[in-house]
Amino acid sequence: MTFAVLGALPASAKPLDPATTTSTTAGDARLQQIKSDAASQIANRVNDLNQTIATLRSTSWLGADQSVLIGTAQGDITALTQLGATIAADTTVLAAQTHAAQITAGYRVYALVIPVDHLVRAADAVADLAVPELNSLAVTINGLVTPANSAVIQPLLTDLTTQSAAAAHDVAGLPVQLEADTPAQWNTNPGLLAPPTTAVHAAREAIAQASKDAHTIIDDLTHPAAAGH
Repeated sequence: MTFAVLGALPASAKPLDPATTTSTTAGDARLQQIKSDAASQIANRVNDLNQTIATLRSTSWLGADQSVLIGTAQGDITALTQLGATIAADTTVLAAQTHAAQITAGYRVYALVIPVDHLVRAADAVADLAVPELNSLAVTINGLVTPANSAVIQPLLTDLTTQSAAAAHDVAGLPVQLEADTPAQWNTNPGLLAPPTTAVHAAREAIAQASKDAHTIIDDLTHPAAAGH
């Protein structure tokens, strides 16, 4: 074969540039790594969301909040699964990177969704379990107050009702507020859940104090000779 014939060959028939081959191979490896990492991240989130759904379904006191929270989790599972398919079909590193970034920024499963589930469960436990039980107990105790025990019982009963009311106030409206929070809001304000978290913590402390008052009252009513100790 003469040099003239070699020169006439189409470009595609010429030997590949080693640098180009190396670059293409590295790009392919990078693309596959992004896809693998994304698949793992999505699988972890889907698994944890399914576990959260199971917890929500077994929670008896959520009322209407149960379907709202489960619906959000299921919607995220569907969307993340679709995102995974998109990433698996990506043919460039840039496209895969862009789509993979949405696994975190677009859903905030660990920073928002699951924490919201726990906060709503806690808020509903305070509002729909603890507070009604304490208020009912307060009514019963009020009927047992007598001139002989009022000096000991009444201050405790007053604190019990005060703490119960404070707890109810702390969590009032929280579930609706939390369920309306979005990943976009969290992205611009990573401290989004700080106020409701503080409110739930305060409510739990109030419930704990009210429960302590109740136990003390019951003890004093059960052992009147020890009252005033």
